[in-house]
Amino acid sequence: MESAETVAAKRRVLIDALMMCLQKSRVMKVVDAKTVRGVIDSASGELWREGEFRLDPVWKLLVSQPGLSAEEVAPPLLVFKAYEKELGVQVRVPQALSAIPRGEQVRLRDGLGIQRTDFARAIEEMSAIAREETQGKAMAALAEEASTRSEAPAAARPKGGPRPERRGLAFALVGLAAVALGVSAWFAMRDTSTAFDLADTSAVLQLSSGRAVGPSLTATITDPRWDTLPVDDRKKVASQLMDLEAAKGIRALMLVDPGGATRAIVSETPAGRTVVVP
Repeated sequence: MESAETVAAKRRVLIDALMMCLQKSRVMKVVDAKTVRGVIDSASGELWREGEFRLDPVWKLLVSQPGLSAEEVAPPLLVFKAYEKELGVQVRVPQALSAIPRGEQVRLRDGLGIQRTDFARAIEEMSAIAREETQGKAMAALAEEASTRSEAPAAARPKGGPRPERRGLAFALVGLAAVALGVSAWFAMRDTSTAFDLADTSAVLQLSSGRAVGPSLTATITDPRWDTLPVDDRKKVASQLMDLEAAKGIRALMLVDPGGATRAIVSETPAGRTVVVP
């Protein structure tokens, strides 16, 4: 049975690969990449399970966005499906995509310009980074444990105090972990967002670092009250914030904490408003 760390690393690679396909398409010119990534991350457990990656939720989310047509959303998802061998999972596409004639699928995929060899190489690089980060976290945990032991009270230590070589090992593990965690920096996406005024939100919730791309807005929660609210109240607050920003043309709102973790996602769709609090 695979460890939780291995599963998390595989999930990271799959989502990175999907985001790579989306970035090559018009999707990311219309929808904020951070918002899409946050939604996919929060739903990753539903998207990938039992060895199968389901694209239907992603399809429904994207085609509901203002300014995006089904023909613009189809190419990146079809590429992701076509290269499932390289991904190592079975990819299930929505009925609307599987019903497209094969020749038309090929035309849509080719328009994205992602070659199989380039995709395979990117997957290998993503997998290497994920492994490095997983190993780095494990090393960091070992280093912390070793450091804690070395700093234990003298009475709790074996006779003779801490062994110098163990202290050296702890520092070495910390260094290796730092290097491993830094390897992924090159894969960071270029931020094309612009600053967004959040002065009108203070009466509802204190926010900062508002960044918008088209109709999508990302903001950081700085209000300590958020963590004390029940889930239902958080949804109400997030919806109230959307009420304020919808008047400015915002159709998708993602709230993150200072560490960058997604705390709430609000989206306006033809079917109505959806509010998700992970």
